[in-house]
Amino acid sequence: MTDATTYTCKYGSTPFLSASNYHSWKNNISNLLAMDDSLEIVLGTELPPAANATSQVRDFRKRSQRAFGMIWSSTEPSIRTFLNRLRHRDLHLAWEALRERYDAAASQSAVSLVLSCVPLHLPYEGKCQNKVASRDEEASRDEEASGDEEASRDEETSGDEEASRDEEASGHD
Repeated sequence: MTDATTYTCKYGSTPFLSASNYHSWKNNISNLLAMDDSLEIVLGTELPPAANATSQVRDFRKRSQRAFGMIWSSTEPSIRTFLNRLRHRDLHLAWEALRERYDAAASQSAVSLVLSCVPLHLPYEGKCQNKVASRDEEASRDEEASGDEEASRDEETSGDEEASRDEEASGHD
């Protein structure tokens, strides 16, 4: 009996690709494709052989078709529809189309999952707010203190200036 959400082949199995499991599916299917000697075709690093190499062309075509079948069969029905709409059997383009479409969705799902696990009112929220408030108060006190220091320096300076003017005035008398 086979699981309705898992793809199984002679090399192993993987959960079907869904909108939320792209990274784990990609790792699993990549391993299965590598064991089938077709991963390089999917990645676009193995190109079709010259047309006159008949047996090599036939082998390449078989591995390509098997790889496409493995990818297609390891996806949820809605993703199969997406693959069918691509209307081509270029494995590398199909692979890239899946990455572009589901990699971002998988990342957003992971972020959503993490955020859904975080309570709205964190127990340390008040402490954090208090720290921010106390830092703000500290900064205000520092500004006031530096303003007071400047004012007293100004008073000292103006007092020194008055004293030297008085001295100059008394020296000229």
